[in-house]
Amino acid sequence: MSRQFTEKDAITNLQTYLRAQKTVDPSFPSVAIDGIFDTQTKFALTEFQRRNQLPVTGTADRETWELLYRQYLEIEELNSLPGPIIPFPSYPNDYAIKPGERSFLVSILQYMINEISIVYNTLQPLDINGEYDNATENAVAALQEITRLPSSGVTDRKTWNSIARIFNLSLHYIEQN
Repeated sequence: MSRQFTEKDAITNLQTYLRAQKTVDPSFPSVAIDGIFDTQTKFALTEFQRRNQLPVTGTADRETWELLYRQYLEIEELNSLPGPIIPFPSYPNDYAIKPGERSFLVSILQYMINEISIVYNTLQPLDINGEYDNATENAVAALQEITRLPSSGVTDRKTWNSIARIFNLSLHYIEQN
């Protein structure tokens, strides 16, 4: 049986949408998310209406609700992290990318290694050719040593996840500098 949507749920959603306003405008009034339509919630709602040239009623009529919800979705999109891509196969469990393989997955691996090499200057940039060649194998082995994994030069799931973690940290470092 499905749960009934209550007035408290509606107020909680309203407070959540109003609270999101503060993430883009620090001067927007704070709102507790507790499902209680109190003076704090009403003040924030009237402030939202005033700032958006809506009739200032202190009630969440259809026009106010729709604009507030649209802005909430835009704020969430603005503040959300990009969705991850997970190209490493989940099956079979023991899958590994090995020397000699040619695939798009190897190209992704080579791209990640190249980005990491900007931060870890001991790594040589690779040709992104989709071939798990000697240079790719050596770079993987070097990253395995850095992350204290067995240095096999083969990219199993643990190695892939480790390289992906370093890649994400490297991108963040590059963006900050």
